[in-house]
Amino acid sequence: GIIKDTGGFHYNSNSPELYRVLASLMERGVDKDRLMRWLVDTHSAASMRLEAHAIAERMELFADDHAALVDRFGYKKGDTEGLVNKPLAIPGIIYSCYMRQEKDYIKVSMRSLADFPVDRLCREYFGGGGHLNAAGGEFRGTMEEAVRIFREALPRNRELISQRALEYADR
Repeated sequence: GIIKDTGGFHYNSNSPELYRVLASLMERGVDKDRLMRWLVDTHSAASMRLEAHAIAERMELFADDHAALVDRFGYKKGDTEGLVNKPLAIPGIIYSCYMRQEKDYIKVSMRSLADFPVDRLCREYFGGGGHLNAAGGEFRGTMEEAVRIFREALPRNRELISQRALEYADR
């Protein structure tokens, strides 16, 4: 849970208590490096192909808004795990959104850097919530409607971008 909830210690990981728990686990014999490799760095060939296609063909960048969107995939959850994080590696991108078609709804996942509140966006636009840097929601409607809502919210979301987030995203 610690590794997944912090994106491999990339976000939500500034609490000293978190590291005390990790130290305690390591003192009990947990191999952190092996666990990280298994949880974060292990992917099936199908998952890697899907990720490459999603980034090459379905990722849209909104540079002025410091945002990215990957949409229109109907694959199962495990195949797309972590895909929402990939656009955050691009300098200047502060938050990322991934939308996946489920049977009766659109699953929305968002991730962000620094102090940008994706939990607020998921709550306001997609009936969800979560943590400051990792949140999600569900949209009852079409993929086109969900994408439209995301796009229309971009200008309003600019006011949430702090100087700290800009500096963090520009590395």
